[in-house]
Amino acid sequence: MPQSIHSPVAMDACSVRGRSNEGIACDKATPANRTSLCNANPHYDAFKRWKLVKLWLRFGLHSWHSRAVAAAPSLPPSPASIDSLKPSPPPSSPPDTHDVQEVYQPIQVLGKGAFGTVTLSRKASTNTLVAIKSIDKSKMCEEESVRLLTERAVLSTTQHPFLIYLDAAFESPTHYHFVLEYCPGGDLYSLLECHHHLDAALTTFYTASMLSALLYLHQVCGIAYRDLKPENVLLDAKGFIRLSDFGLAKTNMIPSSITHSFCGSVDYMAPEVILGCGYGLAADVWSLGCVVFELLTGLPPFYTTAGRRALFDRICSGHVMYPDDMPVEACTFIAHCLQLDPQKRWTIRRLLDHPFMASVDWYQLGIQQVPVPYVPNLDHMEDTQHFGNQFKSVPVPHDKLMRRIRSDSDASGDFSAFDWCRDTCRQSTRVVPTSAV
Repeated sequence: MPQSIHSPVAMDACSVRGRSNEGIACDKATPANRTSLCNANPHYDAFKRWKLVKLWLRFGLHSWHSRAVAAAPSLPPSPASIDSLKPSPPPSSPPDTHDVQEVYQPIQVLGKGAFGTVTLSRKASTNTLVAIKSIDKSKMCEEESVRLLTERAVLSTTQHPFLIYLDAAFESPTHYHFVLEYCPGGDLYSLLECHHHLDAALTTFYTASMLSALLYLHQVCGIAYRDLKPENVLLDAKGFIRLSDFGLAKTNMIPSSITHSFCGSVDYMAPEVILGCGYGLAADVWSLGCVVFELLTGLPPFYTTAGRRALFDRICSGHVMYPDDMPVEACTFIAHCLQLDPQKRWTIRRLLDHPFMASVDWYQLGIQQVPVPYVPNLDHMEDTQHFGNQFKSVPVPHDKLMRRIRSDSDASGDFSAFDWCRDTCRQSTRVVPTSAV
């Protein structure tokens, strides 16, 4: 597959998938009149509650949703919250060793970008593997601070079998760290590089999983993903997907919400995003159609080598050439996703009942009790073959990361508002280099 399809277009930041390609962040050149209309809605909480019960029962998600949804508040990007991400001074004296709560032993670098590194590490208390995404504070601009806060807010307040799992978030004097679930199977982009395209059965499986995750984000959480693409769809050891990279997500979105930020990855952008006329949750449906088309054919539906202007012209025309051997059900599914008029575009909920999804047992899929068409080949759990070889020569950090927990009686200001832990939810944590202990 030509590399130019997924070349970095604006920001080069590292992610858990081990690639440096990121979607376009909100455009600084956006006109002042392009203000977001999706502020907090007085009916949003009630809307989320009744949708939550229905979806849990149908999709078997009642055992997955974290208590953090109720316990941890969202962190909407604001000048005040961005200020909270300013580097905190290092502690004046080394912390007591008895305060150390968790130790992470680095194993191998999975990815490295302009703003940080992703490292495969071992969590000492459980002897499990995690991916630690570390962002360099000195290289962050204000836009990156917003993305960092957004990802922290989304990951700490959501839990779904097909969303990447955040175990903890904390900071050191020089970096912000996300402790994430490790997905050793790589991503769908790497899978396409190996197999060129996927068959209908495997595409149906991945599409159903993405639908389940997007339905949860849209109808339960009120979140627009805004960066769905093969690189952001990871595979765990069993072959199930995880959506990752939520820095471009938009919170407090309901079906009638409209936003105007120009962001996303160009091959998967909806025409209304490109035209700047306002868009909502339907933009994710367009991106889904592009991804499904690419899984079946090996290329995005509007792919061109003639440059971004030509690409945008193709997208806004809405004209798609379907291969003769593509199943009819897949063609109509994609066509409903790639409807130019977002008002006529099918919703995620409606797509669940499309004939292309007729074979899916939604409840069994939600509890991951369905046959998996493709299981990644792994020699052992530390096998990183699905992440390529380009980062194997990058030196592994020598120091372990040590996270200590703040007790309820600790009223000091040493702990950042960014710090969060899944196990304790409301308790703060911070990282302590080994050399300081």
